[in-house]
Amino acid sequence: MFNRDKNEKLYLKTLKKGNAQKQYELARKFVENKENFTRACALYEAAANSGHKDAQFELGFIYYDGAHCERDWAQAAGWFEKAAENGAEQAYIYLGEIYFYGFYGADKDHKKAAENYLKAYDVCAENEKAEVESKLGGYYYCLDDEENALRWARRCAKRGDGGALASYGAMLADFKRYDEAFEILTRAAELGEDYSVYLLGECYFYGRGFSKDLKKAEELWQKAAQNGIDDAAEDLKKHFGEK
Repeated sequence: MFNRDKNEKLYLKTLKKGNAQKQYELARKFVENKENFTRACALYEAAANSGHKDAQFELGFIYYDGAHCERDWAQAAGWFEKAAENGAEQAYIYLGEIYFYGFYGADKDHKKAAENYLKAYDVCAENEKAEVESKLGGYYYCLDDEENALRWARRCAKRGDGGALASYGAMLADFKRYDEAFEILTRAAELGEDYSVYLLGECYFYGRGFSKDLKKAEELWQKAAQNGIDDAAEDLKKHFGEK
């Protein structure tokens, strides 16, 4: 914990004479100890202007998040771009988000979004690729690009995570590839993904890929509802009434 009596001197000394790494480390301490966010930002900016990639990323996130200052998409993108150029892989993901959703307040730029997502995938560590695969799957899904959406979602699902399997199964169902969706959702449900149980209930209720089975649909929705899936509870009430 900081000694509050020494903070002023330490802050001024580090801000004026400290190297970028010391400025970055002190800024993190201010944030972690909830001491003074304004000072933390000043230290991050000093380090970032000296080319410290992690400080550049933190500044980008501060403007992106807007929790401690006014949100500024242009500033966020500018610092993320500098951080990415210096090797901060995660910055590419945030740049992809900014350009995909048009967070500048200007027109969306899907081409730049894709470029940054793909750069993130190329440079990130193996244990971080699943997140980028998921982002790319969602990106192409929003563009209604079935081939690429499923390709990236499939890559992510192959890593064996239940949530990724559930997302892939839901995407297959949305693209009306019901036989494949049923298989994937079943595997996800076996791994404890409760929303997959709900989606399997939908398959039985609407006869997606096979004949309807209302009894099976009700059983699955009851199971999902008991595990906190609100959509299942709503459909139970809507289609089967109060029990």
